Amino acid sequence: MGRYRQLLSARALSEAKTVAEVVADEFARDADRENMNALAQRFGFLTQTRITIIRYDGVVLGDSWENPNYMENLLDYPEVKEALAKGTAIIARNGSVDVSDAPGAGSKGGRGGKSDRMLYAAVVFLGEIGQSRPKESIEPTPSIEPTPPVSSTTSLGHVKVCGVVRVGMPLTEVHFMRTGMVWTVLSAGVLAVLVSFLVGLRMSKNITAPVEAMTVAASRMAKGDLNDRLVKKAIHEALFQTPTREIWELAEALNTMAENLKDRLAELEQSKTRLETVLEHMVSGIILLDKEARLILANHAAEKMLGFKAERFIGRPHLEATHSKKIDEAVKSVLTGQAGESRGFEVRVSYPEQRSLQVFVAKASAPLEGVLVVLHDITEIRRLEAVRADFVANASHELKTPATALVGFAETLLGGALSDRQTAEEFVRIIYDESIRLTRLVDDLLQLSRLESDPSVLRKSRFDIGAKIKAVADKMLPKAKSENLVLEAIIPEHPVMIDADPDKIEQVIINLVENSIKYSRPGGRIEVFLEAFEDRVRVQVKDTGIGIPLADQPRVFERFYRVDKDRSRKKGGTGLGLAIVKHIVEAHGGTVDLKSELGVGTTVTFTLPISQNLNTSPTNI
Repeated sequence: MGRYRQLLSARALSEAKTVAEVVADEFARDADRENMNALAQRFGFLTQTRITIIRYDGVVLGDSWENPNYMENLLDYPEVKEALAKGTAIIARNGSVDVSDAPGAGSKGGRGGKSDRMLYAAVVFLGEIGQSRPKESIEPTPSIEPTPPVSSTTSLGHVKVCGVVRVGMPLTEVHFMRTGMVWTVLSAGVLAVLVSFLVGLRMSKNITAPVEAMTVAASRMAKGDLNDRLVKKAIHEALFQTPTREIWELAEALNTMAENLKDRLAELEQSKTRLETVLEHMVSGIILLDKEARLILANHAAEKMLGFKAERFIGRPHLEATHSKKIDEAVKSVLTGQAGESRGFEVRVSYPEQRSLQVFVAKASAPLEGVLVVLHDITEIRRLEAVRADFVANASHELKTPATALVGFAETLLGGALSDRQTAEEFVRIIYDESIRLTRLVDDLLQLSRLESDPSVLRKSRFDIGAKIKAVADKMLPKAKSENLVLEAIIPEHPVMIDADPDKIEQVIINLVENSIKYSRPGGRIEVFLEAFEDRVRVQVKDTGIGIPLADQPRVFERFYRVDKDRSRKKGGTGLGLAIVKHIVEAHGGTVDLKSELGVGTTVTFTLPISQNLNTSPTNI
């Protein structure tokens, strides 16, 4: 890019010198502002650059872009100061508008803003002392204090500095690249034509061939074909068909431009890909609308939450995609400024499924004009809040029942029942049973709370789960026999080793076997199966009990949920057994499910990760 800056600077300085010679002659004849401004306009049109004619005291006499009557005094501008001091100046700086705040002042037709990068070449024009002055004296604008004329410091005899001619060219990156490329190619073509006339037909082929090769390369670049192999092939042809230094440098500049442009386009593509990747993998939904509330883009999360495909609705009103009047009202209020810069609210949608969404609507920041809509799915949060409320209500009810019994029977005893020994013993037994039930309930609640809040409470070790099942079956066998039930454990012959908390796994098996005992009719059968697979073990507790209705099965693992509340309380159940089972199994990385048929029986199955693969066959214990 440095070579292009040199070429552009040379061009600007050359044009400034040419214009300065014409202006010097014209200034000597007629130096009024109207004549100078017409001269600047004419040269600006011919060169397609900004031409500014400035008097020695900084007053603008003519400008091809602006009305000189409203332009500032330019004496302190760096290119003007340097030209007055040295004769010429080349300055690149920000800003292309030198107008004051007077009414009607402003840039023409979007030729550049104050933040544009410009290249200025400035050259003084001279005149002889004693030459005729203009017919009309030119007064500076009212807001500008005139300064004394600046005499030339060079040994020019009776010649003095009359003013400065400034040539300005925009240096924006894309314009610079394209203008430099076209100018370079055209210059090379002109050079080829001139040399061909000077050196004859023999040299014309050596000049036109590389120029044509580079023209082909430039055409490919203009069409977006920046393939290194194609461009370098064209440059190679140019380099080896002429030894001239100018063509060599031009070829290198064209090659460098192609490389830089390709790198820049690759960076832009990479940035675009990164942004798309981030948007597509965000949990929050993102919707961008223009100032007319039409859809510009939407990420996958937004599509999933509201049930639409963005590509079908790009450029169309967002309401066709979102189907939410509440979101539409918020978008309109933000666009009109009624809700300020942003607005947040909650909305429930029913398509494609029931969801609760937290919506944030805000004006898009510059340079975009429109609205940004951010969606957060809070369905799970609201569900957990409802579960928590149900849990508090259920826990209060379950705690209140034994507490009420304790208070009631204690009051009866205090009221005189102690004198009747038989009644007193009965009441004390009830108080004891309710106390045990209350203690069990509190213990289950504490254990459930620890499992939910801190899964690290598990104390894992390596043990044989088959031996653990056999131990539980032996422990529960007397209770099963008291209910006239058959309890049998079917496990592999060889040890099945797993890494888990042995106490917690034992509690899971006990809870499941106890449930089967409670809800099985006399004469029934309970079986505990253990199977080992490549990566897990599966334990099944199967009974021939009363079964669970299909409508109740999805909720049996909820806290305090009972299918038969009276039977459960009579059997001493807390309503937390299966909930504890579910939390312990999932804390170990396993799964649990239930299948039941009313009047036939229930099978509860849970799986756990296995420590080793054992090919074993079951045996009855």
